[in-house]
Amino acid sequence: METGGTATSHVPDDLKAEAHRGDPFAAAVRATRMPMIITDPAQHDNPIVFVNDAFLKLTGYTRMEVVGRNCRFLQGPDTEAAAVDRLRAAVRREEDIRVDLLNYRRDGSTFQNALYVGPVRDEAGRVVYFFASQLDVSEHYALTAEIERLKAALAEAEAKLAAR
Repeated sequence: METGGTATSHVPDDLKAEAHRGDPFAAAVRATRMPMIITDPAQHDNPIVFVNDAFLKLTGYTRMEVVGRNCRFLQGPDTEAAAVDRLRAAVRREEDIRVDLLNYRRDGSTFQNALYVGPVRDEAGRVVYFFASQLDVSEHYALTAEIERLKAALAEAEAKLAAR
């Protein structure tokens, strides 16, 4: 396992301090139902330093299994390489990106992840963290595929009727 110490030891001190001061942003990130993580690009391999409970619920991992690891552990054999390349390029350029990725839960099941990643900058404009939010859009993908299947069936039926 790629963790190092306790989960709280990886939470950035400034985030912990903000939460204790009653900072509404820190409290919202912690409490929201939207899965969210924060990574630290100053550390080797840009590890996750904060994860909220919604992310843990979505992926099935524990905080100890997630904190300290790079997000790529969610990828698997069917994750689209081109989408991963776009994500990596945006992180290298320190830019926002919105990309859909097929990710894997702890139990091996998959979900379509509408991923938004953006840099968090300090007062000098330096990137100090990356913030990522995830949205499981698997149902949307399934419904879109069903619509396409029904359109094809309708077109086939119309063609048969026209041939009569």
